[in-house]
Amino acid sequence: MSGLPAGGPDDKTPNWIVSSWPPETQTILEWQWTEKLLPYWRDLARHCGENGVERLAVELHGNQLVYNVPSLLRLRGEIGPLVGANLDPSHLMWMGADPLAAVDALGPAIHHVHAKDTFLNKPKQATTSLLENGPLAEVSARSWSYITLGYGHDESWWREFCYRLRMVGYDSWLFDRARGCHALPPRRCTPLCCAVECGRSRRGERLRSAANLNYPACCRAIDGMHSCRQSTGLPNRNDRFWRISEGATLLACPSSSISRHGANAGRLLVMRQTDHQAISFLACL
Repeated sequence: MSGLPAGGPDDKTPNWIVSSWPPETQTILEWQWTEKLLPYWRDLARHCGENGVERLAVELHGNQLVYNVPSLLRLRGEIGPLVGANLDPSHLMWMGADPLAAVDALGPAIHHVHAKDTFLNKPKQATTSLLENGPLAEVSARSWSYITLGYGHDESWWREFCYRLRMVGYDSWLFDRARGCHALPPRRCTPLCCAVECGRSRRGERLRSAANLNYPACCRAIDGMHSCRQSTGLPNRNDRFWRISEGATLLACPSSSISRHGANAGRLLVMRQTDHQAISFLACL
């Protein structure tokens, strides 16, 4: 994520500006960008250049200075193509943006993708709006909540999302972020049954799991993969990876295994904590 500075040199608490009034908000934004964010990212870009890191994937997330397409493109314009988006559609959903339009607008600036869904609770949204700060666990009382893939947006939506990604040339990971109390029990139907398929990599090799086990030729369900992993003894985790590729999708490597098996998967994911920010370094092998 980009990080979120305070509102001025004497402030101690991060300040996320989401309104253009009162006029002081514009002064705060300019200070955050010119005095804090850009110097930090320029220094980080130099560090990356010195150490062979070619891409930084910044997640568009609420309560961050870079949270939507315009702010990401502004940072990329200042720092260069090293910086791109870690596109998580679930955040754009609850902020009222259109992730499909975001894919088209970002194009080659998409470095990484999260497959995560959001349920929009229309009755609550009508009175609360999408500016929701209630406890995440109180799903029925919230105007939006993170939810298992396919329960917020249906199969046709996720098909188009994957299709749009391929249309703009994205050929990398699709990372399923089913989370905690917001994840529903496994089921047999899938929002991605035809949008993604298990097949052969561009190197012509059968893609295998982190445990070196073959998945079925066509994976019928995201949750079916979860069940398959349980039955084969792979770690029971929510995070799952796919790869969008030409005629093939890699679905392998639980997140706990990426550091050990990344080379087999064709991508290496490294996470580093810096100033309370988690930054993804995604390097093609």
